[in-house]
Order: sequence, then structure tokens, then C-alpha cells
Amino acid sequence: MRQGLINDAEMLIHNELVWSYDEHGKFPSQYHGIAIIYEELQESQEELQRVMDGFEKAWELIRNNLDAAEQIKQLGENAKLLACEASQMSAMALKFIESSEGWK
Repeated sequence: MRQGLINDAEMLIHNELVWSYDEHGKFPSQYHGIAIIYEELQESQEELQRVMDGFEKAWELIRNNLDAAEQIKQLGENAKLLACEASQMSAMALKFIESSEGWK
């Protein structure tokens, strides 16, 4: 994977982590933390399903020799939302680790 993209993702994750601390503070317990991570995981799965469904629709259009440009455009938008959900899940995993120091 391209290093510049990884660096950009790390910045996005960092920004989400800072926002989350500003809005909600640390996780009060590991139960709370894992619930938030699970919520982000579910949202990521939903977006991934939209991406997969969109790909199938685009492939069906292409196999039938029809224009798939609009479907591919939507596929790209859904992939962007998937990346956002994945970055939120990563940020919440970091927040869990950082919050866990206060649980001991």
C-alpha cells in the first residue's frame, strides 16, 4: 500500500480520535469501549455490504453491455463512506487502549 495514503489515513484517524475526546472524553469502562467499537464495526459492515452490492450491480450492467458509470460513481461514494467508518473504528480502538490506563 502506498505510504502517503497510510500517512493520510493516520492523520484522519488522529483527527477522529481528537474529536471523540473533545466530545465524549475517555471510555469509562472496557464494556463501554467495546460497545462503541462494535457499533463502528457494524456500520463498517453495512457500508462494505453497500460496496459489494454496488459492485455486483455494476458488473451486471457491464455484462449486459449497459452503461455502468452512474453505478460506479455510487460505488466510489460508498467506498468513501466505508473508509470513514473504518477510520472511526481504528480511532475507537486507539481510544480504548488509551482509556484502559484509567481502568486499573
